[in-house]
Amino acid sequence: MTTSRDIPIFCYLNDTQYYYGVPFDMTSEPPVPTAGTNITLNFTNEMWCDIDTESRLDILLVSGSIKYWYSHTICINNLCPIPTGKTFTILVEFKIPEELGTNFQFYPYLYKLNEN
Repeated sequence: MTTSRDIPIFCYLNDTQYYYGVPFDMTSEPPVPTAGTNITLNFTNEMWCDIDTESRLDILLVSGSIKYWYSHTICINNLCPIPTGKTFTILVEFKIPEELGTNFQFYPYLYKLNEN
């Protein structure tokens, strides 16, 4: 099963790292993802972010005290700079652990790598 999520994200600069997004509740819209679901993420840049280098997407899934981290190195130079309102899609190929059940939150982070 594959599900798609549209995620409005905001860019916050902390030192040299860009943090994207507030907690995103994956259960806020149907279909509710279940164990074994692949997720396609459609990010929309709601504020100007100077993304001009290789980046790493970190995904944190949280359900109570259970936490899972997934990291994906992505190069989005062909999309740079990403203007306000621009949507870019990332296929996140991981399986949702059964331990998370269906009531969990999703935290996406995007870090700039190789900062000069």
